[in-house]
Amino acid sequence: VDTFLVAGYETTASTLSWTLYSLAQHPEHQDKVREEVRQLLSDKAVDTVEWEDLPKLPFLTQCLKEAMRLHSPVPYISRRTKEATVIDGRSVPSDTYVAINL
Repeated sequence: VDTFLVAGYETTASTLSWTLYSLAQHPEHQDKVREEVRQLLSDKAVDTVEWEDLPKLPFLTQCLKEAMRLHSPVPYISRRTKEATVIDGRSVPSDTYVAINL
């Protein structure tokens, strides 16, 4: 259980850190995110973003996804082959798990 808690925390912290770093490097995008959040909150009685508000923040969502694309919180992917194949001159049988480090 501790592994899952730490893994979830680490990926979230990494994503938030890289997103904030990227926004600091691009003030025009930071301003656009800030305005999007301000506009959302201006229509609310409280200044708290709720779960159901998240779809109303499309640019912030794009920034988070771009940060994860550029700085992957999980630096590998794995796939299972459906059929035998050859990768870089090496035979890989069907039903084999292949890991790719990013």
